[in-house]
Amino acid sequence: MKQSRDHKYVRGRIEILDEILRGARKYTFVDLMEKLNSSLELAGYPEISRKTLFNDLKFLKEEKGAPINKPTHSDPFYYYTEKFSIKNITLDEDELYLLRQASEILKKAAPFQISSEIDLIISKLDNRIETNSNNTVIEFENNNLLQGLEYIKPIFEAITSKSALKISYQSFNSKMQNDIIFSPYLLKEYRNRWFVFGRASDYNTISVLGLDRIKKIGNSKEEFNESLNFNSEKYFSNLIGVSIPRDSE
Repeated sequence: MKQSRDHKYVRGRIEILDEILRGARKYTFVDLMEKLNSSLELAGYPEISRKTLFNDLKFLKEEKGAPINKPTHSDPFYYYTEKFSIKNITLDEDELYLLRQASEILKKAAPFQISSEIDLIISKLDNRIETNSNNTVIEFENNNLLQGLEYIKPIFEAITSKSALKISYQSFNSKMQNDIIFSPYLLKEYRNRWFVFGRASDYNTISVLGLDRIKKIGNSKEEFNESLNFNSEKYFSNLIGVSIPRDSE
């Protein structure tokens, strides 16, 4: 919790400094520090030291590409030499990838529980982001207080990165848990339970694991197995529920 608060404070401080520098006024270092600390106080943040201001200016310039004037004897001021704001920075490839994934998840969730305001954001993202992936990796139903939610993130990441997992699993019919090397293909919620579909190393058919029966998840050094060519639309086209009965088509 403290780390989250610290991150929020640093981000807020950088945004205030950015807002000051993109204004019409030019500042000496002393004036800039006075202005920033005054603005931080109004925002409910603590004052900063000279060293912190130097580091923040360096961060803006080197990490965000801010066009901060380098003070000289003839021009001893800090200001943006051209129009700039950290809020208008072009996203890099990694950030675009994460945004695409988030957009896909939001669009899957939207029909069930998302507000109209969030739906509008999704529409804007959809107009700005080209999604190249045709593979479904997560499907939503009503999202209640479900068991096993803590495993959704690592499983989702394993699906998108095509990484095998080592899963400790205990079915309803077993008194002991077993370790499974599992290549996950799809996450799906059905009737207030979450399931992951994929291939267990010892089976040549699709296996379905309930997330509420998972005891532990870890990364596996085994190679991700795609041999079953799982297609969610085909799999569920003639199926009610999540699993096909044994010896059935």
